[in-house]
Amino acid sequence: MLWRALSGVRGGFYIDVGAGHPVRDSVTRAFYERGWHGINIDPDPGCFAALDQRRERDVAGSGDRSSGRRASGSEGGTAGL
Repeated sequence: MLWRALSGVRGGFYIDVGAGHPVRDSVTRAFYERGWHGINIDPDPGCFAALDQRRERDVAGSGDRSSGRRASGSEGGTAGL
């Protein structure tokens, strides 16, 4: 549904919070396959690892500071939601 609405946008950028697996039920897969890139955030270590491995143009964010390409704040610590 999102791809139909945004299919005319070339070279877009996304931020996917709760990204999940990069292939199964992925909201951003269609965008990535068409040249988009972005930030994927997921707390699940398995999903994070799969995103980090399969989405080379993307930045992956997770609570695990020891893994791959990741996004984080400028200061250490945690934030409550």
